[in-house]
Amino acid sequence: MDLRFLARLARFDPQALVRVRPAGPNRVALWGMLPWGVLVTRTIPGFTSADRTFAVAELLAGAAHPRVRDSEWRWPLPSAAAESVEVLPAQVVRDIARAAAETLRQASTGGVGGQAVGSRRLRDALLDHVAVTVTVDVADWSGRPIEIPQRLVQAVTRMGLLDADDVDPATRDVTATVDEVDVLVAGPWIGLSAPAGVAWYRPSAPTLRPL
Repeated sequence: MDLRFLARLARFDPQALVRVRPAGPNRVALWGMLPWGVLVTRTIPGFTSADRTFAVAELLAGAAHPRVRDSEWRWPLPSAAAESVEVLPAQVVRDIARAAAETLRQASTGGVGGQAVGSRRLRDALLDHVAVTVTVDVADWSGRPIEIPQRLVQAVTRMGLLDADDVDPATRDVTATVDEVDVLVAGPWIGLSAPAGVAWYRPSAPTLRPL
């Protein structure tokens, strides 16, 4: 089990769940939902005979027989038939995340236009801000621009998915180099595929509480 992935999920939500699914011969996919409405997944070496959901806290505590919580998982998953529509330099994604953090810091201390703004409202606006726009002609999008919100950028950076130092190339989630991030679409879903995992967001889906 990938303890770092689980620990990051727990840091953002102590009540987080992780869904463990078969992902091919000797591979297991871990799925988690972040508090700002983004699914994150990482595929690691391992084996499971069934699709099961557990409490992250129990796994981190080393429970020998964690309780199965399948009924508590309430989120659909994107189709496995994802299509790469653009490739972004990983450094660009990092820079976008850093700029957002600086904007939030400045707005929190100095307000916006001289007016104080609540931290929750600031985070909401920041997460919904369109960080990158990609225009492609693919099924389900009908030539509409694909808008990558800041919430996806925050997911791949804050979950450590851009860090490929410990990722075995044989099991990496993307075919791009460690310096690239693929923009994916799968039906209504938009994804960012980084060296250590993938973040998915469905624009039409309601978001959860902001970070």
